[in-house]
Amino acid sequence: MRAGFTVCQWALVMFMMAAGGQAAEFKHPTPYDALMTEFARQHHLPTSLIRAMVKTESGFNRYAVSPKGAQGLMQLLPDVSARYNVSDPYNARENIRAGTAYFREMLDRFDSLTLALAAYNIGPETVDRCKCVPRVDETQLFVKSVINNYNKFRREIDSKAPLLHLKEDLSGVYLTKRPRKR
Repeated sequence: MRAGFTVCQWALVMFMMAAGGQAAEFKHPTPYDALMTEFARQHHLPTSLIRAMVKTESGFNRYAVSPKGAQGLMQLLPDVSARYNVSDPYNARENIRAGTAYFREMLDRFDSLTLALAAYNIGPETVDRCKCVPRVDETQLFVKSVINNYNKFRREIDSKAPLLHLKEDLSGVYLTKRPRKR
């Protein structure tokens, strides 16, 4: 880790460096890979991350609906769909475009991958209040699942890619440079 960088800043730099490069070629392609790559690049994000979010949110089911009314591949709530001019949340292009733009907004706002993921899941106001990944089971599981899926997909396209590691303690869930000892 370079002097002057916190662990979160180091992880964010490494994460952002992974955003560039070749088109992703995953072992198990989906019909949405080209769209995920297009919008990930547009927002300077790794395709593997957007793919991990879609896998976690909907299992690649573009018609998925949550009990809370979130819709489509990236599980957009109606207010997010309206804000990003989504006329059909089940349209893969519109959904991935809006979901990726919204996540980019959360990442810029919180400057932390784990907080941005938490805000995407539970809402930015809740994350603003606690300045952490809230101790809500669904949100904690979402953050962990996205990071685990990101690592899996990242390794599929680049076996030497740095993995992101999570640490969980009384203060919450956060990124760390090294995996925890078992």
